[in-house]
Amino acid sequence: MNLLLPKETPEERIQRVTKAYWLPTQAAWINDRSRMKLMAKCRRFGGSYCEAYSTVEDTAMTGQIFDAWVGSRDLLAARLFVGDCKKFARQFDAAARDNGEVLLDSGERDLRAFELELGNDRSIRALSSSPDAFAGKQGRFRLDEFALHKDPRQLYSIVQPALIRGGSLGIISTHRGSQNFFNELVKEVKEKGNKKRISYHEINIESAVQEGLWIKIQQTLKAARVEDERLGWSDDDFLQSLRDECATEEAWKQEFMCQPCDDNSALLTWEELLAASLNQADMQKLLAEVPETAPRYLGLDIGRHNHPSVLWQWVKWRGLMITEKILPMHKLPFAQQEKIFFAHLSNAAVVNACVDATGLGMQLAENSVAEYPGKVLPITFNAKIKLEMAVKAKRAFQDRIVRIQDEAKVQYELYSIKQRSGSGDSIVITSEAGVLDGHADYAWAAFLGMHAAETGGGPVQSQSIPKGDRERSLFGSPFGRLGRVFGLG
Repeated sequence: MNLLLPKETPEERIQRVTKAYWLPTQAAWINDRSRMKLMAKCRRFGGSYCEAYSTVEDTAMTGQIFDAWVGSRDLLAARLFVGDCKKFARQFDAAARDNGEVLLDSGERDLRAFELELGNDRSIRALSSSPDAFAGKQGRFRLDEFALHKDPRQLYSIVQPALIRGGSLGIISTHRGSQNFFNELVKEVKEKGNKKRISYHEINIESAVQEGLWIKIQQTLKAARVEDERLGWSDDDFLQSLRDECATEEAWKQEFMCQPCDDNSALLTWEELLAASLNQADMQKLLAEVPETAPRYLGLDIGRHNHPSVLWQWVKWRGLMITEKILPMHKLPFAQQEKIFFAHLSNAAVVNACVDATGLGMQLAENSVAEYPGKVLPITFNAKIKLEMAVKAKRAFQDRIVRIQDEAKVQYELYSIKQRSGSGDSIVITSEAGVLDGHADYAWAAFLGMHAAETGGGPVQSQSIPKGDRERSLFGSPFGRLGRVFGLG
């Protein structure tokens, strides 16, 4: 790909990019004073950073009547955003005072924000993603990483009426699935006449690099005297490396090319995965409440060739299935994998475990059954048992009783289980978009653990699903036809 502008030498391009503090798309966003605007962006473009500048510039103006309210992904992101605002406030000589973390609601909701008070008596408050935090507010609203919020539609529905008496709304995000409300807004702008009159901005990684993103990154690394093997790379080298390092081609398209994943082909949609996801702080807080005696369940998927074996430990507490541990075992000898598995099985709180007994896993499964009779269920993978486990997992996520880490790696692994059309009117479960050559190791380890939580003692290879449940399964999705594919009807 030729990223050079016409009649411009590489040296001239570097000088041009270096001279400007902002990339063109960042500058366009800052200068856009529209009442409602939206940016679909790639990862690490600097959208939040330029928005921090814009927030300070607008809020610090003499005569400004509105405070700024920024919806961040979580409180950590909120704190980082306010940190950037402090930097720009010093440049504006805005006499800013950092009030740190403040309490917005002392009731059961415990709503908090990070607050920066400016010299004109206006404030910038960066909040967590809770829609409740925006109820009753007015002013300048910015919703960062909008698609990653728990319920983007509800968040928008609460913020939008606040603009009646003035103010503005800006939405910035990377895509998270085709059925996410963020993508609905994008499609409304691009394909459905833009009735909301939203000013639209879009920047994918190739366009960002063409504007000079990689030059800016190199300059930052050199200024900080960071040793980095990439410093001599070209734009094309940088782009190819990003693509090669992505977990899947699907992740490349969504994270960097502004092309949302197709939720219609996914077993678990992004909406379901995000609803189940907790950030590190919230997950640690939840797990701290779980007693040592709470029942644990293990799922062990055995890796093949270059694929890791994965141990997934769930704990059941107060009606929730909570991820307590995920342990990938890449290229470990089976004897060592067995030792690790047995160490977990020896925990008295572990009630049940399901282990992949297909092919290479057969010996480990036999040994674990002999060592822990009645506690380990060997599972021989076939289409029928995979369907059963997939249905159980889908229901658990739909019922919102699952909690997983808010990490892209974990989310994409679970998202990698796909459905596709088979012959006639049939649907087939496939892992063709799996993170490692179609092998969704993490996902099947998770599903094995869920299966263990619902299965009684004794070795099990497969179980049938009652016909009535199959017909009602998955709330009207195409999975209602899966039974016919695998001979369950």
